Amino acid sequence: MATNGYLPSLMFTILKTFPKYLFRSSHGGSLILWKENSNIVKYRKTLPKLKICRPDFKNIEKSLNIKTNAELLRAIVVLYICSFRLISVHSIFLMKATKFLLRERLFKYLMKSTIYGQFAGGETEDELEKVSLNLNKRGINILLMLACEDDLARISGRGKYHNKLLINLSGSLNCVKIARKLCGHVIPMIHFKMTAFAPQSLLVELGLRTQKVEDFRFYVFELLKLLNEDNVKLEQTIFNSLTPSEQLFLSNAVGCLRKFGESAINEGVRLLVDAEYTMLNRGIQLFTIALMFKHNKAKPMVWNTHQCYLKTAFDTLLEELDTVQGNNRCWGAKIVRGAYMESETKSAISNKVPNPINESFEKTSEMYDRVVYHILNKISKKENKYSLIAATQNEQSILKVVDLMEKLDINPTSKYVSFGQLYGVSDNVTYALGMSGYNVYKSVPYGLLMDVLPYLSRRAAENSSVLNNTSVERGLMAKELKRRFLNPQNHQQ
Repeated sequence: MATNGYLPSLMFTILKTFPKYLFRSSHGGSLILWKENSNIVKYRKTLPKLKICRPDFKNIEKSLNIKTNAELLRAIVVLYICSFRLISVHSIFLMKATKFLLRERLFKYLMKSTIYGQFAGGETEDELEKVSLNLNKRGINILLMLACEDDLARISGRGKYHNKLLINLSGSLNCVKIARKLCGHVIPMIHFKMTAFAPQSLLVELGLRTQKVEDFRFYVFELLKLLNEDNVKLEQTIFNSLTPSEQLFLSNAVGCLRKFGESAINEGVRLLVDAEYTMLNRGIQLFTIALMFKHNKAKPMVWNTHQCYLKTAFDTLLEELDTVQGNNRCWGAKIVRGAYMESETKSAISNKVPNPINESFEKTSEMYDRVVYHILNKISKKENKYSLIAATQNEQSILKVVDLMEKLDINPTSKYVSFGQLYGVSDNVTYALGMSGYNVYKSVPYGLLMDVLPYLSRRAAENSSVLNNTSVERGLMAKELKRRFLNPQNHQQ
């Protein structure tokens, strides 16, 4: 059902006729405001045991009934606005213009009521706790993402560079502690971008040096030396041929990753490293595999991300598995379609190189299915060394994973297989998976509003294809709102 035709009239009817229902959940009660320092563990012990069944993404009464009417209305409006490609692609400029016109105070209020409120978890730990508890009600776990990415090499002045690096490290260490607190009932996981610690120029240079498999593996062990020992000097490693500035960047990145990794391992929190642009991914993979060698001896604590819109996705997967298996380490990965399709295509054209992206959506779907099947097949052999999170909004891909799990006799509650979607998008999919008993996560960015908005703007531009295809989701939410207002006394949680 498309919402474009009756969205304005629906909003007018709700605002004029039903103001008293706006801040009520579907079961008719008031919106719950959780107290500070609430006992998370005690609350979660009261959660109902979920019945394992095949997820039904169209059963909106069950999957969306935890959302208040105000939340549904906000989601419809925000997703409708973001569905316009011109807005999502130019969101950074539009936000700057809006801030200039409204001034900061009114701008912040507007953003918290719309974009930030829809796609971010909050600014404080208490706000994150409220989000986490609301997700837990429907069997959904929180996958935290601290919005702290910058091209560190472009920050002018060594003092500013070091200051930004320390801010990123401090925020990441705090993210580990928050994840441990909020995810006490499941395996806590957070995901982060390597560019929070390593400048793009360094990742590009290391990637160029390690295109061959044998070079890559040699560099992994050299990097592992640095991660394992404080007193190893760069002059004693293969990295002595880097420029002085690159050596500084590398030394600082290694120091941050050492502290970050050890903190996460001590807290039992898994680290999922995000993939980025193809020119950066080889360098990112180098750091990630070195971290795997250091921390994945008994459990898959460090995971990589594989983008299935790339033509080389399956070959990259096989090479990585061979490298990790050959050194008797556990392995985990986040499997995504990919979010940089347009920028990668433009870059290929401008640089006159072959486009790394698959020719069609169908080709990407085939690649996604192939990659996931290969990993699930390994998991089904009960080796307990492999894990994956199928991070996709695509319903057909998710159902194929569900069917493969059944075919390969993998328990739906297996701790080795999870699903994941972005916070604020595809709620009917996530909620259906959670209520059906599958392990499912919402990727929730958080941080100060003015820090997170640039991150959300970049994500909007990169995920424009996702945001442009929310008409079905908006239609389902509009249908649920209409049901509630036609039957205001007949809402059951």
